[in-house]
Amino acid sequence: MGRRAPLTDLIEIPAGGGEGICDADFVERTHASTAVDLDEIDRLVASGHLSQVHHATLPYRIVNYTSRTVVDRRWDDTTERCRGLVLDDDDFIVARPIRKFHSYTTVRPPGYVLTRMPLVYDKLDGSLGIVVPTPEGGHIVATRGSFESEQACHATELWAQRYAAVQPPPDVTLLVEIIYPANRIVVDNGHFDDLVLLAAIDNRTGADVALWDVEWPGPVASLHPGLSLDAAYGFATSDAKQHAEGAVLVWPHPEQESYRLKIKHPDYVRRHAAIFRLSTVSVWRRLSSGATLGQLLDDLPDEVHTWTAEVARRLLAEHAECTERLGREAQAVQGLPTRAQQAHVAKRMAHPGAIFRLLDGSDIGDYVWKLVRPTFEPCRLDWTDDEA
Repeated sequence: MGRRAPLTDLIEIPAGGGEGICDADFVERTHASTAVDLDEIDRLVASGHLSQVHHATLPYRIVNYTSRTVVDRRWDDTTERCRGLVLDDDDFIVARPIRKFHSYTTVRPPGYVLTRMPLVYDKLDGSLGIVVPTPEGGHIVATRGSFESEQACHATELWAQRYAAVQPPPDVTLLVEIIYPANRIVVDNGHFDDLVLLAAIDNRTGADVALWDVEWPGPVASLHPGLSLDAAYGFATSDAKQHAEGAVLVWPHPEQESYRLKIKHPDYVRRHAAIFRLSTVSVWRRLSSGATLGQLLDDLPDEVHTWTAEVARRLLAEHAECTERLGREAQAVQGLPTRAQQAHVAKRMAHPGAIFRLLDGSDIGDYVWKLVRPTFEPCRLDWTDDEA
């Protein structure tokens, strides 16, 4: 049997911490089982497609999809909704982020997308911040997979300094872009240091709450009205947006999740990849230093995940095949009766150094990495790749 719980719960508003939230003394909470399959979350954590990070002191955990999900294209309601989903120890939703959405070039959108005008917002080049209420009535800001990342800590400080008086509507999550000079990714935002309001999400339904219903004294993502889907694509990839990231298109629905698409400017993706000097050799270098595929992908733009994963998997396969072949050769030599005979045969093999290491019981991992070093090829941008 799966985990079961009441769909909603009532919690008391802390004294002094909830003034202005509502006229009642209690706020209804939403159980996570109304949005996600909790047993499936457990299975996906076990398979490495989701991660769960617990807060150091609060009874919260944040559930987030991993780079393995992106590479495996393991997208469904559960993985897409776990994009920084914050739950408490009783599996009630504390903060519900925007559902993961995809690139304009990678999905077949529903038919109404072609006929309904979207809301077109600037796509900002920072880190997603998830505003999380605390039991005491205050707020912290988490990033998609962490309560304690550098960006989350900086955003929480900004919230305390500038937005402590903000009280989101009850059972609604605010999403912000965390932008400050030290967090520059590609776009130069100068000395700008603030939280930019992106969206407000109803924890119960996942629907967007109109931003004008949120009392927000800070900056808000710019809206560009009156653009069709084709016009929005032209706008996001135009020369005028060459030094920006792109655009986010939103088709709101009452009482259900909005449909969203992302469009990134080609120059943004090229510059992002160039920052990491991504090539077959750079991937080889990271792997030979002990990095895992997940660690390789963590800091890269999602548009290059497929290419990077293909290169990494090919190199890992070559490394494994070469290691196995050398092991078989060493076993054959080891069967000879004397060390002199072993040395005589090993010296005539293609890689005597590896054979002698194996005969001595030493590891040949570093040796094999040198053997499988690839020729240099720059990253190939794949515009059919997915975004996170």
